[in-house]
Amino acid sequence: MAKDAFPTRTQQTWIGQQLLLGDAGRREVNRHVMSVYSNGLATYYRGSSYYRIDRGRLLGDPDEVVQGFYADRLGRDDFLIDWQSRGMPLRRWLMNGLLFYVQERLRKEKRHDGSREFPEELVGAEAEPSREVERRFAIDFIQEACRRTEAECRARDQEAHWEAFRLRHLEGLKPRQIAPRLEVDARQVMGLVRTAKDRFHCELRSLMAREVAAENVDEELRLLIDSMDSES
Repeated sequence: MAKDAFPTRTQQTWIGQQLLLGDAGRREVNRHVMSVYSNGLATYYRGSSYYRIDRGRLLGDPDEVVQGFYADRLGRDDFLIDWQSRGMPLRRWLMNGLLFYVQERLRKEKRHDGSREFPEELVGAEAEPSREVERRFAIDFIQEACRRTEAECRARDQEAHWEAFRLRHLEGLKPRQIAPRLEVDARQVMGLVRTAKDRFHCELRSLMAREVAAENVDEELRLLIDSMDSES
């Protein structure tokens, strides 16, 4: 079986450390999970047999289902503690948990209305996620790193650095196109971009270090980039 593309679980993670801090730490972990994994989970559910059957009639659209899943599972004391003992990637734990949550909801609806069509088995729980799903998780991870990079640049009074980075790497403009906007020359643009790019790499590594042990960060970052390069 191919290695999961994104990201692996270790016991020595930021998440594990936060969970030791009690309610405050769990709230921070929940905020992190919701900011990084929501779109990927919605994409995964949209491709599941459950969504093909329900089409939002009972449970709502994929975003609503994911929010309901968070409210149910992340509110449990043992949900992420159990993940730490299972040795599986966090995103796979969340995807499986989402499908079990949906199954529970649909079975409850079936008890109230036996005339509707419902799947009998947990179809797709063991299936490999599609490239589209892997790519969606990777995009959200990188976007979170970008948000952190922007915030850090602004906190350091380096708005021009962030803007140069954004225009170069997110908008795809050339230095000579960026220079007039920032009222600098093209050589200075590249200096601004390098500074912000270094910050972005630091934020990306820091973010990945929340999920995996330090010795696994480089490999997981490589897999993340591979997911971004894959066709959906």
